[in-house]
Amino acid sequence: MAGKNRTGIVVNIVLILVAIVYGYFLLKVTLFRGASYGLIANFETTGVRAVNFDPFIGFGKENPFTADVVKGHIKSEIYANLILLIPLGILFQTINRGRRAFLKSVAWVCLTSFFIELLQYIFALGIMDIDDLILNTAGGMIGAAIFVVMEKLSSYQTAKSIVAGAGLFMSVLIILMFFIGVKLPF
Repeated sequence: MAGKNRTGIVVNIVLILVAIVYGYFLLKVTLFRGASYGLIANFETTGVRAVNFDPFIGFGKENPFTADVVKGHIKSEIYANLILLIPLGILFQTINRGRRAFLKSVAWVCLTSFFIELLQYIFALGIMDIDDLILNTAGGMIGAAIFVVMEKLSSYQTAKSIVAGAGLFMSVLIILMFFIGVKLPF
């Protein structure tokens, strides 16, 4: 029994470390695009402070709110916003238990996405866009659903251990990218 308890503690510590690395990566990608890898010291302000409450306007050709449309990268922006918060949905699902765990996880992802969008608006780092909020929340929902399926196929502890192992692997890759200076495309 003591071995299982020790394993659970190690898994929880790994998940905390993974959450820290992922949180840094998420902030780096969404808020601190212009900062050097070692520091989160300087903002790359776009000088644009706008809000788009018109859902799915960004999917058209004439979107005044999305700079990426001008570059022809709208599909990559959609995929990035969807994929970016899948890990957050998984992480929230590992800590939320009980009857409404899935709804709590999705709500926390939605709040996190809203907070990031709000900070982008406040600091003129981009557009506060309802599409981003919708896609980020959908990504978090996918992540939470992935964990639920993993839990159904095995057990809560096994699913949590798999997430910790995969998260540790991805965290090491992210840290190595920062140390060798790989420039992220976003």
